[in-house]
Amino acid sequence: EELRKPLDTLLDPKLKFYNEGVNTFSPKENLITLSNGDKVSYDQLVVVPGITINFGSIKGLPEALADPNSLVSSIYGYETCDKVFHTITSLRKGTAIFTQPAGTVKCAGAPQKIMWLALDYWKRAGLYNASKGPESPIQISFATALPGMFGVPK
Repeated sequence: EELRKPLDTLLDPKLKFYNEGVNTFSPKENLITLSNGDKVSYDQLVVVPGITINFGSIKGLPEALADPNSLVSSIYGYETCDKVFHTITSLRKGTAIFTQPAGTVKCAGAPQKIMWLALDYWKRAGLYNASKGPESPIQISFATALPGMFGVPK
């Protein structure tokens, strides 16, 4: 909580912030139309589209994330990210599944980063050993809808 700050304290007072969606861009007229119908003209335009996470679109996910005893967690929510380390340290045996969706996500490398951090923790704790194959206490699966592990070929 001590790291949270109101948005208005982070914005330069010279900037005008519109907390509305944009319906149309008219670059030839230097004009945008907001979702509330307001028209805004500009000399320079900075577009920050943002990304919204919708845990509710996956049946049962909000309940699993809210349950402190479930081993389901997400790095993508302010209310859920603190549970991730507990999930990693609580898993002593079984399969850990990490997912990376197709499309735009906040920090596209984050799903892989948390997997590598978890792998390091489990190796140090003696819970993952690649040379043991299926006999290793923890197995790791990485599921992605992307065509490859990374966006740029080697």
